[in-house]
Amino acid sequence: MWRSGQVVCLAFALHDGDSPISGGHAMDASRLQSLFGLEGKRAVVTGGSRGIGYMIADGLLDAGADVIISARKEAQVAEAAEALSAKGNIEGIPADLSTDEGLEHLS
Repeated sequence: MWRSGQVVCLAFALHDGDSPISGGHAMDASRLQSLFGLEGKRAVVTGGSRGIGYMIADGLLDAGADVIISARKEAQVAEAAEALSAKGNIEGIPADLSTDEGLEHLS
């Protein structure tokens, strides 16, 4: 059963190439993937059916992760998973994580 884990947050911006960090060259997609790619990783996003959670799931899919989204409302979870499925491997699991039963269902 999943009880706890680590959360890693990455923030970066694409730029016009004037930054000394990139050696004066804009980062291309392959460079970003080599630095921040999540191929072969799995992410669980609670509250992933809308708002910030949805955007996080979207970004994780862009980075190559397999994503599980969860929220209380089954219809919203299904709708979000369907919308995001074009980007990668995603599964929607409706669950109320404020209860032991919900935690069991997600795990």
